[in-house]
Amino acid sequence: SNFWTAMLGGDINLSVTMTFFSSIAAFAMTSFWIWALGSSLVSSSLAIPYIELVIALVSFAVPIGIGIWIRRVRPVLAETIRTKIGRPLWLLCLLVIVVGGVIMNMFFFYLVTWRHLLSGASLGFFGYSFGGGAALLAGMEKPQVIAVAIETAIQNGGIAVVVLNLTFPSPYSDMALLPILAFFFCSAGPFLFLLFSIRQLFNKIMGRGDKSSATKTETSLHKISFHKVRNEDDKTEV
Repeated sequence: SNFWTAMLGGDINLSVTMTFFSSIAAFAMTSFWIWALGSSLVSSSLAIPYIELVIALVSFAVPIGIGIWIRRVRPVLAETIRTKIGRPLWLLCLLVIVVGGVIMNMFFFYLVTWRHLLSGASLGFFGYSFGGGAALLAGMEKPQVIAVAIETAIQNGGIAVVVLNLTFPSPYSDMALLPILAFFFCSAGPFLFLLFSIRQLFNKIMGRGDKSSATKTETSLHKISFHKVRNEDDKTEV
């Protein structure tokens, strides 16, 4: 969700903050939903993947902490990495995720039904609609609306996959993955990649994509340089 927020022009700071707190809340909410919904479907006890939750939180928080530290000690370098390397790297990662997901889950196209596709598309549609609508009602700006909509719709599907694989034997676990895969195919990866391509094409036609990003980069570098010079002047006066 953070990748897509960045690629679609959303507020990445808000996106990261929401992801961090939702990852912490997942320790309690995963247990709650398994008790509320799973206990009525499965007679045996359901495994709660606390280790996977910890790994997901650590793998998310550590790179963020390193980035904040680099931003603090080397702000000019951090801004250069963000503008020159960040977006191409994000795009490459998204391409690998989308293409790899399709290749690794080819069985999905043989077993999927219209009910799976409808449930996956509906989950994404209502998630984007409710999240974006709530952000608009709160008076947020466009970048924040994009971030809230994406964070509301896209959740950590890996945790659901782990729970299903630990609870059901094969092939029942593979069959239970169909709604999750339908969501990713209909509302996440390929769907958002299509939106990103349309957005890039529109900006290219309007001739404002590269100019706006270059202007933002130049403004950010000027701000960083100004604050750096100002701090050095304050130290000299002291």
